Amino acid sequence: MTSTLMIGLLIASMAAEDTKLPMPSLVGESTIPVPLPFLTPLAVVSAAVAGLERGDRRLGSTSSRLRGVDLAFLVGLFLVGALVPGITEVLGDSGMGGAFVRNLAGYLGLGLIARHYLGGPVATVVPVVFVLFCTAVGLDASRRPRPWAWPLAPADDLGAAAVCVVLGVAGLYAVTRPRATVGA
Repeated sequence: MTSTLMIGLLIASMAAEDTKLPMPSLVGESTIPVPLPFLTPLAVVSAAVAGLERGDRRLGSTSSRLRGVDLAFLVGLFLVGALVPGITEVLGDSGMGGAFVRNLAGYLGLGLIARHYLGGPVATVVPVVFVLFCTAVGLDASRRPRPWAWPLAPADDLGAAAVCVVLGVAGLYAVTRPRATVGA
């Protein structure tokens, strides 16, 4: 289901790359326009993190899940996510494909790190809350994204891309580590 969702979102976000969604802001105007490809990876990441939590919790507490399977799933998810925007970039489109891939890596990293430390139900909303926080207070007085507000950075921002690569790698690393049990 996650791959079907991603393919649908890829097609929708690339077809509507000029569409901007008004997001709440506390800086200047009450809303800021955010390009659709900057936000659509949120649905993919939420579905992927929720999918990692599926299964029988009683069985999971007495057995060990193969972390390599989870890691392979996530790497495959990212590669599929990078495929269509990558093709549109090569064909000379506007550059929104790069923003989709960048934010997919960043949101996935945030979600996986949150899953490791906070658990799956909370982890599915952490990237969404972060984006809402960024839109609320992540712009400076001249309406440029602050350095930590990478989801709002222009598609060609190398600093935002570097942050997202680090987050993505850290999230994948968290998948390979044993998770602490809550309440133990």
